[in-house]
Amino acid sequence: MYKMMVSDFDGTLVNEEDNIPVSTVAMIDKLRKHGYQFVISTGRCLQSVSYYNGDYQFIDYIVSCNGAYIYDVKREKCIHKKNILIRHVKKIVQKYIGNHIIYVIDHKVWHLLSEKSAYEEEFDVVKEEDYLSFFSQNKTNIYKIEIYFETIEDAQKTIQEIQDMELKVNVNLQMNHNRYLIEITHQDVNKLEAIKKILRHEKLTLENVIAFGDGYNDIELIKNAGLGIVPENAVAEIKEIADSITLDYNHKGVEVYLKENEEFLLSKISK
Repeated sequence: MYKMMVSDFDGTLVNEEDNIPVSTVAMIDKLRKHGYQFVISTGRCLQSVSYYNGDYQFIDYIVSCNGAYIYDVKREKCIHKKNILIRHVKKIVQKYIGNHIIYVIDHKVWHLLSEKSAYEEEFDVVKEEDYLSFFSQNKTNIYKIEIYFETIEDAQKTIQEIQDMELKVNVNLQMNHNRYLIEITHQDVNKLEAIKKILRHEKLTLENVIAFGDGYNDIELIKNAGLGIVPENAVAEIKEIADSITLDYNHKGVEVYLKENEEFLLSKISK
């Protein structure tokens, strides 16, 4: 019945110290040796996740930027990518650059765009750039935009404004370190569709998937997977549709669920 484990990253697999416990990696790999595949599905860029797979390889696929860039780890190649049209990136950034922290993300790094260098001490920034210089010099594809807000009301207002602009984008509400943000990708991009692409590649179906996630961008995958598991810290909306709730991300919720249900999971593996 099951063949693939899919896990969100921040708030699900990675703890607040930005670590994945060694025991969690070992548990995942134990199931992989019995025939399971393990997929990371995240809003992060590819390079930010690949770092965790360096010393001990336990990841088979990485769905990055909420599904905009899908990477086959074993074959070391991208199997799907869908960037935001650059004119749409420019239009969104130019509208909000003066009042908000804005990141544009390629498959390697976050680019913090600002009118001046104002956020260095507060954020660990990979690369900070003046937005006018970025658009005049940078030729890389942009797969996701992040805009940060102090209140959920401001975030929701901006979501509606962007939707009213009728651009070819998909907009999600998220939380990060007690701040609200919206994630913007191409309109055809989301985690569920990305996993479907991997499943077609592997000749599997959603019924073969055990999915873990905590946020709004995980809801459709948790709802449609063969088994949907969420940590205690998950948003209320996703808890309502989950098959089971495990411990929070700081208490190794993914690992605990896998250990407590190991016998069941091994008995249900799809041959």
